[in-house]
Amino acid sequence: METRWQVLTTGDGSLTFFSEEFGQAFHNVSGAAQEALEKFVRPCRLDRLPLERDPAQPIRLLDICFGLGYNSGLALETIWQIRPHCSVEVIGLERSPEVPRQAWQAGVGSTWSFGQEWQHWIEQGSWQSQRWRGTLLWGDARQTVLQVPLGWADAVFLDPFSPSVCPELWTVDFLRAVAERMRPTGILATYSCAAAVRAALLEAGLFIGSTP
Repeated sequence: METRWQVLTTGDGSLTFFSEEFGQAFHNVSGAAQEALEKFVRPCRLDRLPLERDPAQPIRLLDICFGLGYNSGLALETIWQIRPHCSVEVIGLERSPEVPRQAWQAGVGSTWSFGQEWQHWIEQGSWQSQRWRGTLLWGDARQTVLQVPLGWADAVFLDPFSPSVCPELWTVDFLRAVAERMRPTGILATYSCAAAVRAALLEAGLFIGSTP
């Protein structure tokens, strides 16, 4: 049976959903799009790519709990504002294909410069063109993350529901699996600064610090 989520308009005018299952909105109600930029895209330094970067060398993004798609979508917009011809690869992990599909139907992504390509990706689960390639893996992220190549990601968006309602995606074992999929220079961004999360990130072999 298809699940329908309550649609909320956040403080910056962008939309989010409210999950009755988890008792939380998918984003901070002060601004879903703003949250994606300030807590994920910019902390991963995707708004200041080095001038000497080879545009043919793809930037690889791993979006854990893809949800409505803001993190990946605004990452693509940001990268291409700086480097219009930069190659990007995205892997999104999401439990239910209905979340991004209903988000598209509600208008999320329709104003992005690559909106038609985004729609195809959301509906088909994959997209490939000369400039970017996207793959959506449906199911439990603890299993689907194992399909991501080792040492692959330049940037990781870790965006599950909070540890209190979704503890399984904040464990040392899961975070270690994520860390193994990152390049040595890769950056992981998340919104949670809970002590237990910081400790788990450290135990998983990552270094931690505050976002801007």
